Amino acid sequence: MLKNQAVSIDFIAGMPRFGTTLLLSILNTSEEVLCIPEIPISIYAFSSFKNKSSFTKKDLTIWLGLQAKLPVIRKIEVNKQLFEDSIDKVKSYKEFLFLVNASLVFPLPKNEYTRIIDKDHTHMFQTCFLNTTFPNSNNVLLIRNPMAFVNSNIEKPDVNSSEKSVSFFSFVWLEYAKQISKLLETDISNRYLLVKYEDLVLNPEKTIRLICSHLKIVFSDKMLVFQDSKYNDLVVSNKLKPEQLDRMHSKYDAL
Repeated sequence: MLKNQAVSIDFIAGMPRFGTTLLLSILNTSEEVLCIPEIPISIYAFSSFKNKSSFTKKDLTIWLGLQAKLPVIRKIEVNKQLFEDSIDKVKSYKEFLFLVNASLVFPLPKNEYTRIIDKDHTHMFQTCFLNTTFPNSNNVLLIRNPMAFVNSNIEKPDVNSSEKSVSFFSFVWLEYAKQISKLLETDISNRYLLVKYEDLVLNPEKTIRLICSHLKIVFSDKMLVFQDSKYNDLVVSNKLKPEQLDRMHSKYDAL
């Protein structure tokens, strides 16, 4: 396994519709980066495992339990044998998380990655724990124009009409903005990079180069055509319907 213990891990945080998935797809074009989709494993088992210094095969169940609850579009196979063979070598929650990441099975594996990028919307409010567990990590915080954020959520096809509340989404945006302000005022503010969604869309190369520099990742021209990357299918069985493909391509073309 456990070359992964020497791998660095960084985090992406931001509200849904802030561009976190877009950024993850861009960074995932790099051979040196293993991008973890929205699987909240980093905090899922923390309360149970934070003080553990020895692990057994019984501890496999908490990860498999979460994996079973994931929506179909995020279903990722798990190498159970790797987990079972290595779990007794784990001595901390940090090592447990690295083993979880190592156990993920992607259609096209990246065997030589040197960095893990973990993206989840909850990271914005979990940075104290994450930065304590991973003291060398860096973070990218995404923000979006509040009016665009509200409109984007209201116009989502999968949002029920009863949930299309301007006041609710405005409140959500404000709470995230307050949290970002707090993080940027801490004594480790240099570990946070604030990125505007609009800059990522309108000035992609300049913005992506800035992000790569912050995360210590080598910039590649492939990042500018991320939609063509062979790595951005999470599972082989995740085949989009024709209308979904049309919507995805039109969205990327618009960006």
